[in-house]
Amino acid sequence: MLQSLQRLALARAFRGGGSKGWLIAGTAVWLLRSANKVRKPGEETIYRTELRPGQQLVIDHQANDRTGRPITRKARRAERAAERAGRKAARRR
Repeated sequence: MLQSLQRLALARAFRGGGSKGWLIAGTAVWLLRSANKVRKPGEETIYRTELRPGQQLVIDHQANDRTGRPITRKARRAERAAERAGRKAARRR
C-alpha cells in the first residue's frame, strides 16, 4: 500500500506541473519505507545445500513423531494434558 501511495504521489509531483504537496507526500512515504527496511532484520537462511541431479529436497510443515507419523491434534492435546497433570502432581509433593 505504501509503495502504491509513493508511486502515485511522486508521479503527480513530477508530471504536469504537480504541486509541492505531492512531492512532500511522496518523499515522506519514501522515507517511511526506507526506515522500515532498515529496522526489519533480513531473512535468515536456515538450511543451504547444493542438490545434485536426481536428489530432491522435501519441505513439509506437518509435525511428525519419532516414527514419522503425523502428530494429530488429538495427540497434541493429550500430551499437553499429561504435562499439566505431571506439573500438578509435582506441586502436591
